[in-house]
Amino acid sequence: MSTQLLGRSEIWRDRLARNLQRVERLGPPPIEGYLTRMIGQTLEATGCQAAVGDYCDVLTSSGSQVETEVVGFSGDRLFLMPTGDMHGLEPNARVVPRQRAGTVRVGPELLAASSMAPGSRSMASAPSIAKRACGSPAK
Repeated sequence: MSTQLLGRSEIWRDRLARNLQRVERLGPPPIEGYLTRMIGQTLEATGCQAAVGDYCDVLTSSGSQVETEVVGFSGDRLFLMPTGDMHGLEPNARVVPRQRAGTVRVGPELLAASSMAPGSRSMASAPSIAKRACGSPAK
């Protein structure tokens, strides 16, 4: 019986260690803010932290969300531009920065030979964007 308990405690210890490592890899949770002003298509938010180029979601009381991009800041204020329809935005709407916002993976697998460029011409003959993105010179 004691051997069985020792085996279980080792299993639990291993699981806790793995989960602790996963938690340590996570960044801090996003700090939510709220919408304070809207002038034209420029939104102003306070209370949250994000870098220029990051994305934030503005959540309305009706449950809809508007995706925005951080385009500037001043003191504790962020300036946001919506990437889509702004219908339903209202004062004091929640602003939630996205985790790992503003990043994208690049690599050769992103472009397939069947990708089409504007004007419906195949990109197979165009210089490889993927090779340039990965540091290889284009042919």
